[in-house]
Amino acid sequence: MARVLIAAFALAVSFAPAVRADDVEDKLVEAKAAYEKAMAEYKEDIGKWFDKETEAARKLTTGATEKVRKLDEERKTFEEKRVLPARVPIATRSKSLKAADALVKVYMTAADGYTKAKRDGDAHKLVTEMEDMVGKGMESVDMMKRMLIGTWELKSAAYTADLIFKADGTVLQSNTKSGGKPGTDHTGVIVFDLPNQCMVISWNNKGVTKLLLPLNKKKTVAVSGNHPEWKIEVSKK
Repeated sequence: MARVLIAAFALAVSFAPAVRADDVEDKLVEAKAAYEKAMAEYKEDIGKWFDKETEAARKLTTGATEKVRKLDEERKTFEEKRVLPARVPIATRSKSLKAADALVKVYMTAADGYTKAKRDGDAHKLVTEMEDMVGKGMESVDMMKRMLIGTWELKSAAYTADLIFKADGTVLQSNTKSGGKPGTDHTGVIVFDLPNQCMVISWNNKGVTKLLLPLNKKKTVAVSGNHPEWKIEVSKK
């Protein structure tokens, strides 16, 4: 497990053998504190979003009870599984990914240094500590994120497009064509919904595309959140 994560992040920053152990420890403490602070702010933002949605639901003339009940279930799902509804704004939901990426880079740089110094036990302890903070899904999510990087071709009865996946977890829909005519391009962010076995792309136009897991390097089935009846195939170029 350590080798998989190290391969993903070792290229980001080099570990200098001459750096004192105290300096490494200081960086780890700082990274952990920054992560905890960022995640606390993230959870607070999500809580405020749910509060706002619930307050608006209570004012509905019809269907208020059912809407509030559904929001309560979604809030509970987030608290227990860290899974969010797709309509949460991209800027809000991406904060957790950015916080995790920053923490993993610092921890894996240190672990890589220990590995090079033949201190495998210390490297393993760091990886275990990091995974306990970020979550046991980090390795599988990281592997899928790296597999996605590059350009994929999307085909459906309604439109075709190129999906360009980037290492930072964002995706660009470009060269969009609908009925043979140029369509609108979009940007989005990737969120892995592991309990529901799908990868969700939340677009800046509030649309949603779900890629079903496990991902296939050659061809993957996708579902439109707005038009579930569409048959969509995504293949690596």
